[in-house]
Amino acid sequence: MTDFNSQKAVVASTIQPYRTGRIKFQGSWWFARCDHDITLNPGETVHVIGRQNITLLVEPTLAVISH
Repeated sequence: MTDFNSQKAVVASTIQPYRTGRIKFQGSWWFARCDHDITLNPGETVHVIGRQNITLLVEPTLAVISH
């Protein structure tokens, strides 16, 4: 399994909070989801933090997230 720590990707289609969008990661297109109350727009850089089946889990690179 790939180690996703510090891996960056680019949002390809909008990722709404808790919903699936698309990213480009390591030269391939992936489904991606962000489990925070933030919308990620195309062109934004995100960190890939894990994987759930065929969906990558991402977080914004510069936003402060409160838990």
